[in-house]
Amino acid sequence: MKHRHARQPLLAWLQIVESVTWRRPRDVISTWGSANPLRSDQNLCVFNIKGNTYRLIAAIDYPNELAVVRDVLTHADYDREA
Repeated sequence: MKHRHARQPLLAWLQIVESVTWRRPRDVISTWGSANPLRSDQNLCVFNIKGNTYRLIAAIDYPNELAVVRDVLTHADYDREA
């Protein structure tokens, strides 16, 4: 695995997401303080993972209580793509 240090923090993110209900972006921030719902698309949210080493981008379907991981990037890769 290229980024093996990301495994445990990503599993922790998954465990948290499976245990909560988010009805709006404000709920996401209440759970994950460094989460950044994107203003251009209220369903996309960027999560800082492992002390901001990685960025997880998820699409959140609030009515259906689904979060779908769109991408996981290193912070540097995220900055290049942004």
